[in-house]
Amino acid sequence: MSDQPDFKIGSVYFASFDISDGEKKIPVYFSFRVKNLKDNYIELSKISPIYIEKLLLDMKEVDLHIKDTDGVKIFHLSNIRNPRGDLRSDFRFKQKDKRAYFRLSISDSRENKFVLCKKFNLLSSRTSVRDVSLNPSSYKLITGISILVPHYVQYIINTGDILTLTGKKLKIKFEVRWFNEGHDRLEAGGKVLSSEFDSYKVLSSLYNKSVDEVIKKLVRS
Repeated sequence: MSDQPDFKIGSVYFASFDISDGEKKIPVYFSFRVKNLKDNYIELSKISPIYIEKLLLDMKEVDLHIKDTDGVKIFHLSNIRNPRGDLRSDFRFKQKDKRAYFRLSISDSRENKFVLCKKFNLLSSRTSVRDVSLNPSSYKLITGISILVPHYVQYIINTGDILTLTGKKLKIKFEVRWFNEGHDRLEAGGKVLSSEFDSYKVLSSLYNKSVDEVIKKLVRS
């Protein structure tokens, strides 16, 4: 597939752009149909979910990520408006990133708590998932994970360790690749080695609740 824009009139696309929950960026996913296209101008219709249109109008410009067969194409939309009902925007192709991923970013909450173990040793029973990265070719396949744990955990794990996260029908085994010391907790992340099917269902449900809360605040404002 070419690295140049290949929007087609009448085609439906699945895409994402980022919003902020005040602490980090959360990707919002939606679909749209290309109603009209000319040079660097695009007109969108049948946007779903419907609240996406108001978000885009309020933001006025965004980087749009569209799944490709072997990565993600990134387009910049600017001067977003809807003078006659359908959303219109200027756009330009920015880049194709084979390393870019679709991800589920999850806000911290009482529901977002899991058990972290190293072999049979309990490390923390209040581990939060910060985000997971998804394979662009099959976005239900979890390939990477970032978690938040108490600071003391950094003294009992090392890069290369294999950890298991469980709870609420979720089970993910991953290799620790990095640490990032935060103000109140330690962020750790790595490559997912295996995950049970229900893990995606659990995390997508938490992600949807996170997005709903942020969007409610944005729409009210």
